[in-house]
Amino acid sequence: MLMIIKNSFSTSANNQENILNCLNECLKYEDCQVVHYSQNKICRTYIVISPEDIYQNEIYFYRNISDVFASKNFTSLYFKCQMLLNNSNELDFSSKTIFNIQPFSFKSKPNLILLNLSFNLLTSLKSNVFFNLTQLTNLDLSYNKIDQLSSDLILLSLNDNNLSELDSSLVQNLKSLQFFFASNNNLSLPEDYFVNLTTLCNLQLYNNKIESIQVNTLKNLLVLQLGKNNIKYFQTNLTKLQTILLLENPLRYLNYSIIDTDNSPLTLLNINGCGLTHVERIAFQNLKQLNQLVMGANTLTNVDPNLFDDLNNLKKVHITNMALVNQLKAIYPNITFYL
Repeated sequence: MLMIIKNSFSTSANNQENILNCLNECLKYEDCQVVHYSQNKICRTYIVISPEDIYQNEIYFYRNISDVFASKNFTSLYFKCQMLLNNSNELDFSSKTIFNIQPFSFKSKPNLILLNLSFNLLTSLKSNVFFNLTQLTNLDLSYNKIDQLSSDLILLSLNDNNLSELDSSLVQNLKSLQFFFASNNNLSLPEDYFVNLTTLCNLQLYNNKIESIQVNTLKNLLVLQLGKNNIKYFQTNLTKLQTILLLENPLRYLNYSIIDTDNSPLTLLNINGCGLTHVERIAFQNLKQLNQLVMGANTLTNVDPNLFDDLNNLKKVHITNMALVNQLKAIYPNITFYL
């Protein structure tokens, strides 16, 4: 916990003038965030204050801030004062020599959207460090020395970090991990990188440089986002998958079954923009529960007229070829085809 007193001085004028002087004292310092004017006419200005140091029947003022500790270096972060920082949804703690972040440090910031922790000395992240950050979309942990994550971590989000590699030791002990998000990076991971993360239910690796991936050990996986990578061949035998997003991968030909197991619960398959020139009926033969198929932005000119014969639950198909749409509409009147 941090409590840093910036300055302290006594006043002698009337209360209104005293308070004004106290506020002006805070305004002298860029990093002053809290002002305390006490009953005994003593003014204290703070960078950070905690609830334990707040006294009843006293006067406190909180500055409206957008960037905290802009010019300060700290070794540990732990914010307990819920009244502090309420007006900021972006925090930049880059290059502050931080080596430790306590659990629940940001719990008073549920509206936080951006958190920059880059260029620090972090070697591990404890569980619940990012507790209550349900709106967080941009977390930057780049240029740290993280080699250990808490074993009871449930969600790990590394989206938009310009990462080119992830050491396998980073995730090998994450036996409780259910959500792994690392989209919009430059990752080209070993194909067996995730094989031990058997508790995963949602894996999102959109927009990376992955060429091959093994997911057959991820028996609890429900959602798999692999769009915009360099995957030329993909097949799995997972029995719980409900969504597969393979858009913008160079698949070219689908003359094999994407899911090689009977009675797959898959309801959504996206193979949009995969350079497909040929799709055989076998590609979808095990997808009895498929409800929506997105396969537009390909170069298909002709398909098997029996392509969807076994897909009784298929309701929507996206194809960006008018002639092909008209052909399939005549064969499958109960399916909605759209461009």
